[in-house]
Amino acid sequence: MDTKPAARAPSEQQRDKVVWSDRWSNLERCGYHLPLLTDSMIGGEIARRVEAELGADTAFLPILWIGASTHHSAFAGTVTSPNDLYIKVIEEVIESPIRGGFQRIFLLDSHVGNVVPANMELQDVQLRYAPRMPDLWLTFASWFATTAPATAQIEGLYQGSISHACEWETSMIQEARRSL
Repeated sequence: MDTKPAARAPSEQQRDKVVWSDRWSNLERCGYHLPLLTDSMIGGEIARRVEAELGADTAFLPILWIGASTHHSAFAGTVTSPNDLYIKVIEEVIESPIRGGFQRIFLLDSHVGNVVPANMELQDVQLRYAPRMPDLWLTFASWFATTAPATAQIEGLYQGSISHACEWETSMIQEARRSL
C-alpha cells in the first residue's frame, strides 16, 4: 500500500495550477484469491503511474484506505465506516486543501462503494464554496468507470465490465504486485 506523503508542498504561485489528488479506496476481502487492500493497491498503482507522468504538476495525498463497505462487513478482513462518518471524512479531506488555497482537486476512487457518498459530498462542498470561490474545480472519477468504454471493447474476456474480484482486478494485482 502506498503511504508516502506528498514529495513537496506547492508554492503559493503553484496552488492555482496544481491538482491535489486524493485517492479513495477500501480495506476489504475481494475474493479468496486476492489480498486484502486489493482496491488500495490498484488505486495506488494507478496514482503512481499518473504521478510519474505528471511530475511537478500534481501533488498527491497518500491513499485513504478506509471506505464505505458495510455491505462487505460479513467478509473477514473488511474494515469499514458508516456512510455518515465516511461522508464527514470526505468533507474534511476535500476542504483541507481548499483552506490551504488549492482550487483544483481531483478525487481518484478505486472502490465502487465510495462512489455515491463521495459524489454527494463533492456536490455539497462545491455548492458551499461556489459563491466565494467561483474558480474552484472539484471532480471525482473511479478507475473502473473511466476505463469502462475501453475495457468493453476487448474481445475474448469473460467479463465485459469490471466487477468485484473479477478477472480485471485479478489481472491488475498480478501486474502491480508480481510478488504476490
